[in-house]
Amino acid sequence: MTEDWAAAPEEGAAVQIASWREALTNLGKVLDEAASAADRLAVLAEMIEVAAELRKSGGNAADQAGGCLDEAVAGLISIRSEVPEASDEGLLTLFLLAQACRVRDIGSDLDDAIGY
Repeated sequence: MTEDWAAAPEEGAAVQIASWREALTNLGKVLDEAASAADRLAVLAEMIEVAAELRKSGGNAADQAGGCLDEAVAGLISIRSEVPEASDEGLLTLFLLAQACRVRDIGSDLDDAIGY
């Protein structure tokens, strides 16, 4: 009986990781269909959140999170060229870029995001 109880947290974690992976897949599809910069920013923000959770879980999930964060950084760099820097969208893009850089590489900071 104790063994079943001890395995439950691991099973719960596996289910949560699978859920996050499915969410990333779905978000990737939504991102492909998003037309405006504002729509893409909303999707990328959610992708960064999910990737951060996957990164915390470690192992193969962390590797998938890294790929997702690379995609988010590329998308944000693209958006930066489309929106005025001082606009709300421009500032949100910079914030999300900094967040993606920080989650992707713990030693990263806002200076790395600005460098893009």
